[in-house]
Amino acid sequence: MEEINYILNKLKIKAICKNFFNDKNCIFIDLNLIEDGKISDITKNIDDITLNLKFKNKPIIDVLYELGIIRLKFIKNDLDLDFDLYKYINNHIKNNNDLSFIIGKNNQDLVNINLSSAPHILIAGTTGSGKTTLLHNIIGNCLSYKNIKLNIVDPKNIEFYKYSNIKNINYYHSYNDCLSLLSKLINIMEHRYDIIKSGFETNNIDYEVLIIDEFADLIANDATGKMHKYLCKLSQKSRAAKIHIILSTQRPSSNIINGDIKSNFPTRIACKVSSSVDSKIILDRVGAENLNGKGDAIIKDSFGNFNRFQTLYSDAEKNIKNAN
Repeated sequence: MEEINYILNKLKIKAICKNFFNDKNCIFIDLNLIEDGKISDITKNIDDITLNLKFKNKPIIDVLYELGIIRLKFIKNDLDLDFDLYKYINNHIKNNNDLSFIIGKNNQDLVNINLSSAPHILIAGTTGSGKTTLLHNIIGNCLSYKNIKLNIVDPKNIEFYKYSNIKNINYYHSYNDCLSLLSKLINIMEHRYDIIKSGFETNNIDYEVLIIDEFADLIANDATGKMHKYLCKLSQKSRAAKIHIILSTQRPSSNIINGDIKSNFPTRIACKVSSSVDSKIILDRVGAENLNGKGDAIIKDSFGNFNRFQTLYSDAEKNIKNAN
């Protein structure tokens, strides 16, 4: 703590270290502002703080308002985690009324998402960030359920083509195919609303999960705006019809992830992105540009809470093997 306070004083940052602790995978530094210190004094000097502390990567900065603390969370380089999804997924308790997925670990705690409460998810990450691994993880989770029909759209027809012959998976890769699929899912949604109104039990309806990779590539071809319109309509109304959407992109620009998309996808996951601007678009805050890559990610849930985690590993071969 003395060394940290010395660095803060040297950088003329009006804050003091109140707590320093580390666990197996992270180092935490809690700072209190003093005198007329500001949060911006810390954020704008974070490069210098990291350099003086001789850490490899910049931290995630969390402001704990109720405690009056600014917490710096540094991820260690030698993460001690067991990354294999299938060490955990087979023992995961499943409920037919919920879609609970294991996506990663935060220290020794498993990180889950539940599509019942987070019906649509937006994922962003640059090349090497672990975004593709996260999508394979989600596909593996889907295949562990017997009541999910999975639709995968892969415009590049590279990452996910191996799933094209798997039962309960419909695979597409063109803009026109995606447009037809969205239209079909809207019709399914409307039909389900009709039968639900007539008293049909939703427990007897299978889930439909739509995963669209490289969403930006498809939107670039959407000159008429029809795909965007279909996607917004589906995401606005499909939760009660047990239809869920997961969008993924390398380029989270504001013209791709606009206000309509963000409002319908409150749950967002950022792997490492190229800039603080990209981080703000996907998470509404900076930080994802400082992630380590290779599955290091931050999830913002539908309540606005943030959680950093390491993605549990899976790939097409593992998922197909365990699905058979």
